[in-house]
Amino acid sequence: MWAADGEPTKVWGLIAMEKTQEPLIQKHCFGDCGKLSMAGAINDDHFGPLWVCCEAKCPWLGKETDEPYGNTMSFGRPHDVYLRVLTDTPAAIAATAATGEPS
Repeated sequence: MWAADGEPTKVWGLIAMEKTQEPLIQKHCFGDCGKLSMAGAINDDHFGPLWVCCEAKCPWLGKETDEPYGNTMSFGRPHDVYLRVLTDTPAAIAATAATGEPS
């Protein structure tokens, strides 16, 4: 998980208090995936708490930012934080529906 040579590690923030995202985070991140930790929350001045995900491939990905939303230090290492929005449709099914080709 650690980036080489002091480069920031890429992590994804999920907006915990957003009314359409909160049930999806509970269902998929804490449920199906189980890799989010409540200890991994970032308190953001604009969005409130962001749950931190370190998984590059998310089967419930709706969309995410192309550029970092911000950055943070964790365990003495820099992290670039990208925002991620979940969907209730698995990413592989959504990609196939959009392109007609399996991802």
